[in-house]
Amino acid sequence: MKRTVDIAKILNHYGRQAQLNKTMEELAELQVAIAHEDNKDNVLEELADVQVMAEQVRLMWGIGEDELDRMIDYKVDRTIRRMNNGNK
Repeated sequence: MKRTVDIAKILNHYGRQAQLNKTMEELAELQVAIAHEDNKDNVLEELADVQVMAEQVRLMWGIGEDELDRMIDYKVDRTIRRMNNGNK
């Protein structure tokens, strides 16, 4: 809970537009780290940055944690069903 409160403070301090721009920047940095098959530490750092920004996006859109968890479960279950049906 403290982490979410702190992340909300960051969002409120910098503002919606700045943090949306920062989200795109952090996503791009993760993409580069993955594309270059960087070492684990670099990917870990970029992944953490993306998760912090994703939490801010969740807060911006008023998406509850339970709501997000349900969507993640739906997406994982759908992929498993597709795999079980022979889809790649």
